Amino acid sequence: MTPQVVTETLYALSTLPDPFFPTDVHVVTTTHGQQRISLELLGDEQPWFSLLYRDYDFPQPAFDSRNIHVLRSGSTPLDDIRTEEENLAAADGIAEHIRTFTADPDCALHVSIAGGRKSMSYFAGAALSLYGRPQDRLSHVLVSDAYEGNSQFFYPSPRQRVIYNRDHRPLNAADATVTLADIPFVRLRQWLPAELLRFQRPFADAIEQLRAALEPQILTIDLLQRTVSIGDRHSLAPYAELAFFLWVLSRQRRGIPLQCPGEVEDPELGPEFETIYMQVHGDTSKSSRTRKALRNGMDRSYFLQRRSRWNRFLRENFGTTATVFQVESQGNRGESTYTVLAEWDQIDLKGVEDIR
Repeated sequence: MTPQVVTETLYALSTLPDPFFPTDVHVVTTTHGQQRISLELLGDEQPWFSLLYRDYDFPQPAFDSRNIHVLRSGSTPLDDIRTEEENLAAADGIAEHIRTFTADPDCALHVSIAGGRKSMSYFAGAALSLYGRPQDRLSHVLVSDAYEGNSQFFYPSPRQRVIYNRDHRPLNAADATVTLADIPFVRLRQWLPAELLRFQRPFADAIEQLRAALEPQILTIDLLQRTVSIGDRHSLAPYAELAFFLWVLSRQRRGIPLQCPGEVEDPELGPEFETIYMQVHGDTSKSSRTRKALRNGMDRSYFLQRRSRWNRFLRENFGTTATVFQVESQGNRGESTYTVLAEWDQIDLKGVEDIR
């Protein structure tokens, strides 16, 4: 119900040390907001949107009736947002607009939480936390006291323009100060399941899935079935990569640092890894290739290949929820050791008694 926050924000963006001139402007609102925006920003009498760009000769972004998005509950346009049902519908609508805009890697999105009800501001900020990327920004426009909320004020005029406050006292619109408060926000996009980025989902469902993704994960290995499981996802693991992971865990459990061997085979690491590999494989007649590769020990290439393939197996089958179970290097180059960052109680091993 305060269309001037649009022109105030656009003006403030142009005054930043690194000015931001959008190519498109979109407003999410109710039917009442749509009516006021159409009359006051885009109307024939005083179209304040185009007047701003005429006064300052800024590059004018695309903004017309098609860029005014009315929130809906089902198929019903919302006049206001007062009930629980209306709040849920607003959350879903706002989140879907932001998800859609952030799906374009070539755009930068600036979200203003000015105007609207407090719940709408929260939903916009929360949705940007869910879907926002490094190039996206969140802000609130700040207007000097005498002009804030004045229905006659839309932006600081480049020349004298007389308006009146609630007490009918004259004010000069050119004297107003309009700035942006940049709002830091946590970007959680990397933790979202891929389907939430590609498809529309209720806002509450997205929050719940993110909460589940951020909770400590449990990785279960069933050696008899050779399966790796995280949550409700299961995958058959390659013999060598599974053995490599169990070998790293065995070293950690015993408190023995594991370093990558050099270009020359390490005669101790080969047999140590082979012992666990044989426990995983179980069939000596089919494991001759690995035994042959390790007959003189383990070299750098073999070690790094197994580590890379295990980490890739986790990423491809379990996504970002499995990051904590990857084998990572720690410490300075040349002295780094390889370890798994997960706590021991996050790993459930079945049929691997000697590593418990």
